[in-house]
Amino acid sequence: PETLSAMSNLAASYEKEERFDEALSLHAKVLAKRTEILGGDHPDTLVSEINQVISKRNLGVDEDHAELLEEVLVQMMQVHPPNHPDILFAKINLALEYWNRDRANEAIQLEKEVVETSKEVLGANSDDTLGAMLNLAISHREGERFEEAIPILQEVLSKLPKVVQEDHPELLQARNNLAICKAQVGEAEEAVVMFEALLDAHQRVYGEGHEDTRMVMNNLIIAYRSAGRPIDAAKVRIDLQKIELGLEQKSAEEPGGSSASEE
Repeated sequence: PETLSAMSNLAASYEKEERFDEALSLHAKVLAKRTEILGGDHPDTLVSEINQVISKRNLGVDEDHAELLEEVLVQMMQVHPPNHPDILFAKINLALEYWNRDRANEAIQLEKEVVETSKEVLGANSDDTLGAMLNLAISHREGERFEEAIPILQEVLSKLPKVVQEDHPELLQARNNLAICKAQVGEAEEAVVMFEALLDAHQRVYGEGHEDTRMVMNNLIIAYRSAGRPIDAAKVRIDLQKIELGLEQKSAEEPGGSSASEE
C-alpha cells in the first residue's frame, strides 16, 4: 500500500506538470492493484477511481463518467461520515462531470452542498471553502444566473485577499467573473472600471500576449460598448489585433511554424 501511495503521489505530480499520459498510466496501475489487494469498495480504491477519471478528463477523453462517479459517491457515503474530505472530492468531480454533460442544475446542487460542508468543516474563511464558493459562482454565471453569482463573488472577494497574494490566479478569476456579471445585469460602467484594473493586473502578472490577458481585453471591449464608449472599445480592439498579429508572426518564425509563403 505504501508503494501504491507513492505511485499515486507521483501521478498527481505528473498532473501538475501536465504530463497527462503518464499520469493516466500510473493511476490505472494503482487502481488495478488497489482493486486486487484492497477490493473495489475500499476508500483508497474509490479515490483511485476518481483520479483515473480526472486524468482521462485532462486528456480530453470524451466519456460520460457520471454514472461511475455517482456509484463512487454512494459507496464513499457508506464508509465515511458526510463531511469527510473524500466525499467533498467526489462531489466536486461529479459536479464537474454534470457540467460537461449539460446537467447544470444537478451540478449546482452538488456545489452548494460542497460549500456548506466546507464552511462547517474548514471554516467560512478557508481558501478551500472560498475556492468552492468561486466554483459555485462560476456555475451560476455560466447558467446565466448572474444575480445569484454576484453576492457569492462579492463575499469571496471580501475574504480571498486575506488568504492569497494580491495577484493570485484565483483572485483574478473571481474579479473577472464579478465584472462579467456586473456587465450582464446592466452595470456596465462599474464593469468597465473592474476590467480596466484587471487588465493592468494581467499585463503585470502574465504579459500582454498571454491568453488570459487577451481574454480580459476582449471583455473590456464588450464592456466599453455596453457603456456607450465605442471609441474606447475601438482603441482596445486595435491594441488586441496588434498583439495577436505579433503572436502569429512569432509563431510563423519559430522552427516548425508556417509562413505566409507556404501552401
